[in-house]
Amino acid sequence: MKPYANFPGEKIEEVRHLAREGFSVREICRRVGTHHHNVRPIVAELEAAGDLPLCCPCGLPRGHRSTACAVSTAPKRGYPKIRDSKLTKAQIKEIHDLAAKGVSNRQIAERTGRALVAVNRHVKIWMQKLEEAGAPLKPCKCGRPARHPGGCIKNSPTLLSSDRVERIERWAREGVSAAEMQRRSRAVTNGAGLDTILKYARPIWAQMAADGHVCGCGEAFGHAAPCKATWDAPGRIRGPQSISPDSRRRIINALLNGDSIVAIRRRLQVSEKKVLRVFRAMSREDRHRRAKLVWQRVHGSGERQQGLDLFARIRRAVPSGLEQSLRDDVTSELYLAVLQGDITIDAIERHARTYVGRAFTLWASAFGPQSLDAPLGTDDDRSLADLIGDDSYLDELADIQLGDD
Repeated sequence: MKPYANFPGEKIEEVRHLAREGFSVREICRRVGTHHHNVRPIVAELEAAGDLPLCCPCGLPRGHRSTACAVSTAPKRGYPKIRDSKLTKAQIKEIHDLAAKGVSNRQIAERTGRALVAVNRHVKIWMQKLEEAGAPLKPCKCGRPARHPGGCIKNSPTLLSSDRVERIERWAREGVSAAEMQRRSRAVTNGAGLDTILKYARPIWAQMAADGHVCGCGEAFGHAAPCKATWDAPGRIRGPQSISPDSRRRIINALLNGDSIVAIRRRLQVSEKKVLRVFRAMSREDRHRRAKLVWQRVHGSGERQQGLDLFARIRRAVPSGLEQSLRDDVTSELYLAVLQGDITIDAIERHARTYVGRAFTLWASAFGPQSLDAPLGTDDDRSLADLIGDDSYLDELADIQLGDD
């Protein structure tokens, strides 16, 4: 059973007649007043039998979808379509001359009164001939290819007046961000879009970067991400605050130690969002290293045993020849450094010697042996050597009264 079996016979003959004339399926549907599901099987049978012509009655290939078809019954909308055959050589030369002067296709269409489709076609043919002749057009003044599509900040008309453009350029030289420019422009006038502002600001920022002028945070002006230099500026709409290098290092070390995000938040006094931002920026190797430690902690003997193992490892890293109190102080400092994220667990042995030297500098020198030339700490100029064989200090002790006597 054929797909169009329920289709009236007189309409089938009408479809076949129009198809043999070269009309498209869409045009046949318009003229017959039916759906393409009824027309396509009939046209397919005629095409298989070789009964269809190669061209449409308008002269274009059969089945074309051009809106300039001379026999189409489709409603015409918009500007009238001027076919290429109706353009004289003088008119085509006028289009080429305007294109050579750098005028955009849309402006050419407005000046000459030609359709934009026709202007695009003739300009494209003209550029192809120049390339074949070995003399292609130079790039546009804005840095993009010659006669690039879209708006151009150099030769296209803009909706911004000259004073608004000068205002944006002045803000760009002052280092104002694009978002802040948009907010300021809205306060002054209707405001410009972010893309429009960037078209004028980016060339200035690029020139400033080439001249060595950078933002207060060390990056080029107009950089992405929050700016540390303008974070505290009044009236600034603040996004996520930038993380200081020291805080980032502590968070990374704590994550590499296998600590949970909640534990890091409590221990380092930072927000969970900040910890998550650092965690998302970690490399795949660091994440795998952290995952191994977390797995060992979860499948081990509990956090208490993990803490005891960590303390034992630090104890083994500290030299046993130290005085007992000094060794305990070094062990405590190393344990606290691991908890605060100053060092990782894998770096305990490497930093143990540094903490031992720091302990000698801070504590042992204050309570250990001192030189006889060291001052007594009183108002006079006497030293420890002056007390040898001198019992005058006993007189001061005799003057001290204890109790009521």
